[in-house]
Amino acid sequence: MRILFTIPHYFGPGPSCFGSADASKRKQRVASLRSCIASLHHNFGRSQKLGDVCPANQMLTNDIDIVICVNGSNHLINELDLPSGSFISREFTMANPLFLGYSCYDVLREASGNYDWYCYLEDDIVISDSLFFSKLQWFYHVVNNARYLLQPNRYEIGVDPEFSKVYVDGPVWYNSAEFNAGLRLPGCFDEILIKCGETTFRTTPALNPHSGCFFLTNVHLRHLLEQPWYGDRLAHFAGPMESAATQYIITLFNVFKPALECASFLEVYHHHQKWVNNKT
Repeated sequence: MRILFTIPHYFGPGPSCFGSADASKRKQRVASLRSCIASLHHNFGRSQKLGDVCPANQMLTNDIDIVICVNGSNHLINELDLPSGSFISREFTMANPLFLGYSCYDVLREASGNYDWYCYLEDDIVISDSLFFSKLQWFYHVVNNARYLLQPNRYEIGVDPEFSKVYVDGPVWYNSAEFNAGLRLPGCFDEILIKCGETTFRTTPALNPHSGCFFLTNVHLRHLLEQPWYGDRLAHFAGPMESAATQYIITLFNVFKPALECASFLEVYHHHQKWVNNKT
């Protein structure tokens, strides 16, 4: 398969966004972006082998392209210390970098028809599951309806005595069930079951559709591109940054996530400790 990953990245002056206002977090931001990019190559790229002897995971490796969208020189990509060709950077000019995420949609539109998967990731999202896209395919094979979108659960990990793993995207509002019911398209299923051997994984409409990322098939992307508002810079879902990751998909698709009892069926790691240190 061919997979396109687009990642907005900003570090510099201006509005507090992307964790960029605090210069003391510079090393953390570099580490997060480096881990994000490296995880994509490690799990989905072609350079997987048994020692130096022979290729490995040929059934799961892919041709991947990673595009980092930046705003002028306000970035840290020169500090990543990654091999040449690990990614491509695209420079965009805008007055408000809070809307940088929408530049990724310009890249997705240009690439339409050239890939099997079109992906958006915030620059601190790490994927550690080589079966990630296989699981998405299992879901779409079961549901057989392109108006559904499966999102991963996002988690953080702590170094406390409990070795906590905390899923961070809980209900958005006190009336999240009512809110999300209004987003569901007519005839939306209450759950979708994915069977793997003798184990059944349950997915349900997401009480919080935000994951800091999304993963679209060609059919999903074509449907988005048909909308007259594609490319509009919106800020309806929490704010511009969150909206770039979530607003479009909740407008057009029934967004599902794995249920809590099997939350790790499809998950991504938030390379941060924003929530795990404030767990209740």
